[in-house]
Amino acid sequence: MKRKCLTIVALLATLATTAQSQLSITNDPVAFSMGNTGVVSEASAYSIYNNSAATAFSENKGAFGVSYLGWSPDGVNAKIPSIAGYYKVGQRMSVLIGAQYSIFNKQTIINDKNEPDGTFRPHNYSVNFGVAYRFLECLSGAVNLRYINAKIFDTNASAIGADIQLMYQKNKFSAALAFNNLGSEFDFDLSKVKQPMQVNAGASYKILGEESRHGLEAAAKVGYVFAPSDEKSVIAGIGLEYSFAGIVSARAGYSYSDKDKYMPSFATVGLGFNLANIHLNGGYLIGTTKNSPIKNSFVIGLSYTLF
Repeated sequence: MKRKCLTIVALLATLATTAQSQLSITNDPVAFSMGNTGVVSEASAYSIYNNSAATAFSENKGAFGVSYLGWSPDGVNAKIPSIAGYYKVGQRMSVLIGAQYSIFNKQTIINDKNEPDGTFRPHNYSVNFGVAYRFLECLSGAVNLRYINAKIFDTNASAIGADIQLMYQKNKFSAALAFNNLGSEFDFDLSKVKQPMQVNAGASYKILGEESRHGLEAAAKVGYVFAPSDEKSVIAGIGLEYSFAGIVSARAGYSYSDKDKYMPSFATVGLGFNLANIHLNGGYLIGTTKNSPIKNSFVIGLSYTLF
């Protein structure tokens, strides 16, 4: 069938973009604004997209939120809404859930004469479940399981993914290690596509904390990614957050990666507002390379914390 003549190149390009946006860029507006340093972010409604192990340290009963990621609006123009949350079970354990749905720009169908013959719109969704447990007063771990379903034209493929995550917290210092996107391949009719497996390590320090009306926290991460195309790349990020009276926060960050192997480097900025247990946060991505396809990406989120 001529519809099946969609080229392998177009297929891989679409799936690579799908996997990178849905599995590698956090839906958490706070971590997004801080250079995508979510591996070491503290507990929040979006922890299942960052590091689930953080929730085992939370003094709150839980948190739930919704977010919307507009990824590469000048390129693939992916629209990715999501829901997420966690709930504490006792003092040391928490369970997490998350789900997101991605819709991408229309893609051109190429027939057997190598001519355009209509369009289709790829999309995918994922459902996430996680469990975190605090083994020691300063050390916790978590495991996430993920089901992903992607559709390219009239062909569906699914995959199972997993994350193994650790976090250390003591006083104002935190450190984390995570192995993300471990799992099976997407098996399409024309090709198989790997998930973008990653290993990430990070650290954060609260320079100013509860003793002051001013809060200041710095975070950094470094990682290694195995992109869907079998390319390998070092990734790194730094972020800074300033808050006043726990009400208003301003954030900025920078994320580095090899644009020829993974995705372009970028800078981020963001703002947050807290009113009791309601949190509104947003982040914006600034392209730092020429003709960056991911510039102007953004994420907004509204969450609620159970005290």
